[in-house]
Amino acid sequence: MPEDKVKVKRKAKKLVRVHRSNVDPDNKNTPIYVCVNDASQKKTFWPGEEVKLTVSQLDVLRNSVEEIRVVIPSESGIYMAQNPIVAARDQYPDMVPGKDPVTGLIEMTQKIPNYIIESLDSD
Repeated sequence: MPEDKVKVKRKAKKLVRVHRSNVDPDNKNTPIYVCVNDASQKKTFWPGEEVKLTVSQLDVLRNSVEEIRVVIPSESGIYMAQNPIVAARDQYPDMVPGKDPVTGLIEMTQKIPNYIIESLDSD
């Protein structure tokens, strides 16, 4: 049964428009490449162009994220707060707090998607 799901994901196509979320001048005028499993599943298109992509190709684009990490140094006043995690969350509201298991320092993480996917299908 899992093989049937994979085949459906490869064949079902959705009409979308994909844009880059970053404004890197080097990538501004370059096409977007997305490949799943092998060369037969490769698709090349320009940002903003209407294109039909498989669900697997869309999953690859959705999972493409840039991760930003900020490690709060041990001498920071955040650690003197009654609840340092809450203080860190207040200091960096757009980030998710976590603790490094080795050093014990608080790490703030933010994941920014590399692509914005606009669905053009009416379903």
